[in-house]
Amino acid sequence: MAVFEDFGFTALRFLGGDGSNKIEGFRLGDDGVQKVTAVGATRDGAGLLEIAHLEIDDELVELTTADGQTGHAFVEHASIRRLY
Repeated sequence: MAVFEDFGFTALRFLGGDGSNKIEGFRLGDDGVQKVTAVGATRDGAGLLEIAHLEIDDELVELTTADGQTGHAFVEHASIRRLY
């Protein structure tokens, strides 16, 4: 997570059970909310983080509560079926 003067973001990268990368994160600012779609890192000679790389895409929907509050969310349904 990082906070700058005019925006902030969260970003997490997980290793999926199938060996693929799973990305979860958001860029939040006065101009809206966007999904982080890629996370990468450049490390220095000691293996410490030198640069973080992010790709951000906008796939959120706007939601409004009964009392008029506005928010943003992903709305999706998925299921995994395993046959043995």
